[in-house]
Amino acid sequence: MKKHFTLSPVFSDNMIFQADKPIRIFGQCKKGIEINVSFLDQTRKLKTTSETFLFELEPVSYRDKGFSFTVFTKKQEQTIYQCVVGDIYLVVGGLNVSMPLKDSYHQADYHEKNVRYLDLNKYYQTAGELKNNHGWKISGIDNLENFSAMSYVIGKQLHSVVKVPI
Repeated sequence: MKKHFTLSPVFSDNMIFQADKPIRIFGQCKKGIEINVSFLDQTRKLKTTSETFLFELEPVSYRDKGFSFTVFTKKQEQTIYQCVVGDIYLVVGGLNVSMPLKDSYHQADYHEKNVRYLDLNKYYQTAGELKNNHGWKISGIDNLENFSAMSYVIGKQLHSVVKVPI
């Protein structure tokens, strides 16, 4: 079956949305189809006029309880699971940011479910090509190989102060 739409690869299970800012859901699509989105208590639909689409939804306050949202047409549906709404930070650096949590001294306290991570270095395969197997990760034993130690330590400290998903 040929896809009617494809969400941008930034949309994956475990993702975090920025609190109190408009929620934008976007991707590529066939021209002239109707696409719907169901996001918490908001639903929208649009008829596409180009090969890209963008939904702009109302801002949502902090939410640490996981939820899912669905984008669908008559012939296709995609659901993204375990999303939260919190604060997003960009951690930039060299090799110090790339060191995985498994190689750090912080393994004893690695399991903070409200700290999530998207590695944009691993996200891009070659100039402009996106890998499909990388997405948002929740800190924990299953992600020691993929989670940046520096990002985790910063995220955990921020979470302990502001008490919202990071």
